[in-house]
Amino acid sequence: MKDNPKRRTRLLQAIASSALSKVLAVSIQLFALPLALSTLGTSRYAAFLSLQALFGWVSLCAVGLVPSLPRFLMDAYVRDSPSEQRAIVKSAMLFMGSIGVLLVLGLTVLGLIIAPVKMISAQHVSSSELKTAYFVAAALAGVQFAASIAPALRGGFQELHRVNVAAIIANICVIFLLIGVFRVTPQIALLFIVLYAPLALLLIADMALLLTARPYLAIGQARVFDTIRHLLPHSLNALAKQASYFAITGLPVIIVAFMTDPRSTAAYASGIQILLLAVSGVGIIFQSLVPAFADAQSRHDQNWVRNVYKRGLVTVLAIGGIAAVGLATVGPFLARVWLHPNFAITHEFTASLGVFFFFWILSDFNFFVLSALGHLVGTGKLFLAESAVGVGLGTLLTLKVGILGMPLGIACAMGLVGSWYLPLLITQKTRVELAR
Repeated sequence: MKDNPKRRTRLLQAIASSALSKVLAVSIQLFALPLALSTLGTSRYAAFLSLQALFGWVSLCAVGLVPSLPRFLMDAYVRDSPSEQRAIVKSAMLFMGSIGVLLVLGLTVLGLIIAPVKMISAQHVSSSELKTAYFVAAALAGVQFAASIAPALRGGFQELHRVNVAAIIANICVIFLLIGVFRVTPQIALLFIVLYAPLALLLIADMALLLTARPYLAIGQARVFDTIRHLLPHSLNALAKQASYFAITGLPVIIVAFMTDPRSTAAYASGIQILLLAVSGVGIIFQSLVPAFADAQSRHDQNWVRNVYKRGLVTVLAIGGIAAVGLATVGPFLARVWLHPNFAITHEFTASLGVFFFFWILSDFNFFVLSALGHLVGTGKLFLAESAVGVGLGTLLTLKVGILGMPLGIACAMGLVGSWYLPLLITQKTRVELAR
């Protein structure tokens, strides 16, 4: 189709800028985490990771708006409807900003009522330091929440590369800040600020630039309630996916912290951090494809959708397979090089992480495609069932075989259902629309 060259150009820009951004982000995490371990010590490092996991649920308050938004915004953009674009953008910003403020207030009140030391299993950590870290992390969680709408907005205009540029600048700032911070003994709170504040602030600045470049988005009625009601059926299913994401990443860290000792908690949480970085890296493909899929769907270019989906699926399966084999064979060696011999990370544990990663990225890829195509309705129950069964099975296995049981249990649940049903659903949906 005549719009393919533009779509291809924007896709390549998004992939290239996202690749550089992800490389910097992964490099920072690979550098910061072992440095934090050696500087903070095992107990404070485990407390830092546990606090990270504790606030992982915050994104659920967006009720799935972020992943579902690009499809609808792209449709309004393709139809050249300024009023509909304004309604979507302004409503999303007002909603996310208001919830962000309420989150900060609510988390602050919760921290005053319940001592943070009682919320997580933090052994041998000063209660005052943990309290300060909690309130700083709570404030950052609210700001990050409000800023998280920026990629969705830019994606709706096929301008995801602009957000990636902001991320690149933020990551460079983090590198210089880390160099300065670790010359002294850092507090847990300061580590949160250094790692997460730069990107959140730059994403907010990018949204201001979006409104400056398109003033019609800010001026005029927003129809907030009507717009949110229109997006709700799709976004609630996205919310279910986000809830399952927290269930398989943040919740198990907290469970492991209460079931094991700080060394095991730090080992498990470090392994999950690596998987999060790896999934984020593969997200270069996912996030960059969303605007392109949404554009093709809005223009009824189903042949492009089917062909690119097949190529993407093969790529994801290959990446997952290679990573699984790599983690099973050289995972413990890489862990020792990265974290030094602080934890007894075994081949069995890294192998279970490899299986988890394989099914995780397969599920994420299919979710992003379904979201871009506007076909999420009805999938929420599947994602929730997967995570509930997976965490339950993982908890039982952890009691029997230790920390390797948690990722293994979650992987089993994801593999038994979503690994075959989601690709089948996408194939059926595209075949039906192609026949119209």
